[in-house]
Amino acid sequence: MYLPWFPCVDCARAIVQAGITELIAFRPNLRDERWGPDFVVGLQMLEEAGVAVRFVDERALADEES
Repeated sequence: MYLPWFPCVDCARAIVQAGITELIAFRPNLRDERWGPDFVVGLQMLEEAGVAVRFVDERALADEES
């Protein structure tokens, strides 16, 4: 599954329940005041469920497009 952002806890739960086995998204800011804690728990849930998580580096992608 390709996502333009990292999933919150509720979305991570839905991804696991749907049986999705791989997730590709931009790397989340785990220090974000609002979403950081949610991203940490979501990532842990995905890893525990065996969902392969791959990160795309936004800056590297922007450099390629320039």
